[in-house]
Amino acid sequence: MGKKELTDSIVKVWEKSVDVQMHFNDLIMKNRTIVISFVTAIFGAAAYSLKDTTLFITICSKEIHISAVIILFGIFFLSAYAYLDICYYLRLLIGSVKFTEEMDCEYKGLGLTSRISKEIKHKRARKVLHRHYIT
Repeated sequence: MGKKELTDSIVKVWEKSVDVQMHFNDLIMKNRTIVISFVTAIFGAAAYSLKDTTLFITICSKEIHISAVIILFGIFFLSAYAYLDICYYLRLLIGSVKFTEEMDCEYKGLGLTSRISKEIKHKRARKVLHRHYIT
């Protein structure tokens, strides 16, 4: 079965689906920038706190330097965002990409999303994102 002809309404739906992809990608990049800045500030605070060798707190009868607590908070925050990024934002983006890929396959003259996805497979994108947070 051949591809269907494009109509103005189909082109508008396709354009909107590409806009949605761009929106999710922009949202992801802005959030990552904010998170990286915040985590850098947290680890900077931990490093700064190391200047004072008297900053200890007692947790479960053990004295722990405040820098360790700050670092743990930074790791927790980064881990929580990584989970949100991988399990939520990435899925939104991939869902919108898959929708547009289906349109690309169904109608003549479309193909941008399918072409990009051919170069960067969905599984590869997930692997790269996982490596981003692990390293």
